[in-house]
Amino acid sequence: MINKGRIKIVVLGIIRKNDKYLLTKRRDKKSSKSPYNGLWQLPGGELEFGESVEQALVRELLEELGIDVEIASLIPKVHHQVRNNKWHGVFLCFLCRMKFDRQNIVLNHESSEYKWLTIQEIKKMKTLYLTYEMVQEAENIK
Repeated sequence: MINKGRIKIVVLGIIRKNDKYLLTKRRDKKSSKSPYNGLWQLPGGELEFGESVEQALVRELLEELGIDVEIASLIPKVHHQVRNNKWHGVFLCFLCRMKFDRQNIVLNHESSEYKWLTIQEIKKMKTLYLTYEMVQEAENIK
């Protein structure tokens, strides 16, 4: 079967500090009627041509949050999502550490706010697909 949809590799950073996880809130785009506007998510983005997954994640977290990170480990579960038979995302999640304790988080245009949240708080929030499940996987890595 030939499908003309796009396959994208998406890298996500799970940043944990004192048993809390960093989530960002997607900015409401008035020009877009996306159902994902205003939802909480893990920071990250799509792999660009020629990048390793690790390079892509470090780049995305610097762009979105203004922070330098070290990748601690790959979360040993791959997730995927298909939207409208046109977009197929393969999600790779990495547990990350901020390189410097006193880094200030500076959000770019993609997010309106960020919060450090416990896994119990994340479970109650309106999040993007699989956000809670990915953080739950990170809970198994100490």
